[in-house]
Amino acid sequence: MVIGHVEAFIVGGLIGFLPVMTYARYKYWKRKKIQEDMAKRKADILESGHWFPVRYSSEDRFHSWFKSFPWEGTGILFMNKERVVFFGDLEEWKHIESIFAPENSRVKWIGRSIWRNGLASWFAITRHGEKHYFTSETGTTIYGSKKTTQRIYDGVKKVYSVDNSSQ
Repeated sequence: MVIGHVEAFIVGGLIGFLPVMTYARYKYWKRKKIQEDMAKRKADILESGHWFPVRYSSEDRFHSWFKSFPWEGTGILFMNKERVVFFGDLEEWKHIESIFAPENSRVKWIGRSIWRNGLASWFAITRHGEKHYFTSETGTTIYGSKKTTQRIYDGVKKVYSVDNSSQ
C-alpha cells in the first residue's frame, strides 16, 4: 500500500512530535519531584500559610531572547500574613530561598509576554530593584496558566498593602 503525501506528512509530524512531548513530560516529572521534595522538607513552615507550586525566572532570564524555556527553576511560593517566600531549585540543583516582605517588595501582574516567554502568564515581585518572575505550575503544557497564575498573584496581593501592590 502506498502512503499518500498527506498521510506521510501526518505520520512524519507525529513521529517528530513524539520526542518533544516525551521531553516535556520528563521535565514536568522532574519539576514535580523537586516540588514534592521541597514540600516535605519545608512541611513545618508550609503549615502556617498557603503555598503553590510555581515556575521561576530571574530578570535576566525573563528578558533574554535566546532560551529553550522561559523559566529557569521550579519550587514553591509560600505566603502567610507577614511575607511571601520562594523555596526553589534553579537549573543544576542550586537551592534558593527568597523572602519578599511587604515593606521592601512590590508585586505586579505581567500577563503574557508572548515574543520572549511564550503563552504563560506571569507576575513579578520586585525587591531592592530586582525583579523575580513567577508563573503557576500547570504540568506538561502551559494551558490554564492565566487562571492559576492569577490565583497565586491574588494571594500575594493579599499579603501586601493596597499601596504596595499598585506600584
